[in-house]
Amino acid sequence: MIMDDRVAPFLPEEIIRNILKRLPVKSLMRFQCVCKHWKNLFKCPSFIADHFHHSSHQNPLLLLQPEREGQYISHLYLLDREMQVHDLSNLFDAMRIIGSCNGLLCVEIDVQGFGFSPMVNDYKIVRTYAEYKDSIYQVEVYSLSTRSWKEVEFDYMAGTRFVNDAITANGSMFWIGLLEDWEMGGDDIEVVVSFDIALELFEFVPIPALGNNAMFHMMVYEDKLAIHSLVRDADPGCIFDLWVMEENIGASCGERRSWTKIFSSTCSAVGLFIPFPSIFWGDELVYNIHELPGLDGETKSEAENGARTVLYLLNISTNKFKIFNTRKCSTWPARIFNYAQSLVPVSKIPIEEPSS
Repeated sequence: MIMDDRVAPFLPEEIIRNILKRLPVKSLMRFQCVCKHWKNLFKCPSFIADHFHHSSHQNPLLLLQPEREGQYISHLYLLDREMQVHDLSNLFDAMRIIGSCNGLLCVEIDVQGFGFSPMVNDYKIVRTYAEYKDSIYQVEVYSLSTRSWKEVEFDYMAGTRFVNDAITANGSMFWIGLLEDWEMGGDDIEVVVSFDIALELFEFVPIPALGNNAMFHMMVYEDKLAIHSLVRDADPGCIFDLWVMEENIGASCGERRSWTKIFSSTCSAVGLFIPFPSIFWGDELVYNIHELPGLDGETKSEAENGARTVLYLLNISTNKFKIFNTRKCSTWPARIFNYAQSLVPVSKIPIEEPSS
């Protein structure tokens, strides 16, 4: 076989894309100047999706925002899978992160939810209005595609107030809410409220049978709504279960959502008071603990003096615990978010492939 030295080396487009999607965003931004084709490629929705999918699955990150009482600067850190902490940036004027979605951060003060719907290829922000500790009387939704706010119906949820910022899973936002008991005149009823981002509709979500005296906390597991329930006065020790909600497309209204318990355990074996977990990181539940009792021969005073933000990770596949002390962070507990590097643009959502 005779090779012609004048022919430039050639790699198929598929191989080039497979290589480029593995690179960090900063490198891709520099490579835009290599050629016009690569510059256009990095704007393609299909490449953006491939790059984000690889980044979120192969190198998932935790975003840590330490809470500092009385201060107006909140530093951000990234924790990678090698358990290395990286400085990111500062947020000013007491701003806080509402949520992370597809590599974008929603940073605001008076926002209740932020999420993405692949059905309509749009990011939306939910803002609610209510007097202090009173029920919501108005809801507005901002669409990134139209760059505008509009008021949406909330009559069905009358008498409800939210007690947490939303979490987003499978194209919907979810809140834990308190519903006023008009008939009995007693304590408020704890409920789960969902908001379909595409249809812009609110509804109540049935919760699983958690048992008596159980408290619960919402999370996201593999882009599905999950509930972590906890019974603190159980014998032996605290018992916690993990439930995941399945969306049964095409089923009747009452059967459209179902719950499956995927994990159950007790914390009595480790002798540690377990709070609610902050987030899922792959197959690990991440607990954010400030005061850590002595473990592995470490005394309580040593842990208190040396600890800052301590992450306590529970692998639900192996039921094993491990501890990571993020000593670079503040002495105040951190708010934790899943994060992945992304090429998703903020100013414009791409809806079609650019021409070559």
